[in-house]
Amino acid sequence: MKLINLKDPRIPILIFLLSFVAYALQSPGFVRTPWQFAGSLLTSLAVDYALIRIYKKTNFFPLSGLISSLGFFLLLDSPYVWPYIVGAALMNLSKHFLTAYGRHIFNPNNFGLVVMVFCFPLAATTTAGRWGGGTELAFILIALGFFAAYRAQRWILSVTYISVFFLGAVLRAQILKLSLAPLLAPMTGAAFILIAFYMMTDPATSPKSKRLQVLQGIFIATLDTYLRMQQFKYAPFVTVFIACALYSSLRFLDQPRKKLVTS
Repeated sequence: MKLINLKDPRIPILIFLLSFVAYALQSPGFVRTPWQFAGSLLTSLAVDYALIRIYKKTNFFPLSGLISSLGFFLLLDSPYVWPYIVGAALMNLSKHFLTAYGRHIFNPNNFGLVVMVFCFPLAATTTAGRWGGGTELAFILIALGFFAAYRAQRWILSVTYISVFFLGAVLRAQILKLSLAPLLAPMTGAAFILIAFYMMTDPATSPKSKRLQVLQGIFIATLDTYLRMQQFKYAPFVTVFIACALYSSLRFLDQPRKKLVTS
């Protein structure tokens, strides 16, 4: 088996998520078991590796499956083990079978989460809080996340989303006559950091063009703000799901224009 290439651009993302797992496990509010982690990790690695072997005829270490398992474990919330197994299998199947233009349509983590929370609402939900950790550590994770987004060449998308989300919170505070602080609190929460610097910056499901990154960041943050105003529980996850589908259908706009050849 070909092992991990340390020059792989996904390595910063792996380090970011491993750091986040360490952060979560030391937080009192993060209630997960080793069996749930094993279910997500082993299922993701096994399914991803099997599909790589069968359909791509290669023998690579399933780094993508490893990364996906960490993000899925962090965000899914369930008292059972089986949702971590089923969700991990679904997200890897979506990556290999729901494709367009040679790339997967949905971010695997996002797909697995959305399917699980809507198909099994009594057994699965998502984590939105800070898990009881300190704000200082949250900002360290934000810095790591920004570095990972920078290495993925998607930092403009992250910054745009965060900026428009902030403006949306200010607007919501004015419209709803609420205090601004509670509306800004999600920005240091687990889900927000993972969405802004990991989920929406997946190179396969997000624009490479800086202009389109700005447009997608505005779209995600604006729709997220609207759904939050409607008190929709899964606003950020559904918004990223819709954005991935739209980008997939319009991905041709992100292709480099061929220069005209004149004789």
